[in-house]
Amino acid sequence: MTLEELQKQALKLPTSDRWKLLQTLLKSLKRETPPKLKRGNLSRLRGIAKNSEVTDNVDSKENDWWLKVSGSFENDPTFDEAVRLGQEWRKSAE
Repeated sequence: MTLEELQKQALKLPTSDRWKLLQTLLKSLKRETPPKLKRGNLSRLRGIAKNSEVTDNVDSKENDWWLKVSGSFENDPTFDEAVRLGQEWRKSAE
């Protein structure tokens, strides 16, 4: 299976399952990546993000979807790590 095929399959997953997948990937990267290679991984993640289109099967009539997810990642260390990595990436891209 190619990376592109895997990405397409992952993007078909419900949002909650994609977050679980992200948590698993972040844990794996933290465990397996030497510190000097982490910057390179951020570059690869940046490329994947640029080439990926995230779509959800959200009914356009639902205008209050954000109420259902608001606060759902409160006190979630994996989400906090994803936010931190995003901030680190944005700072490195400046």
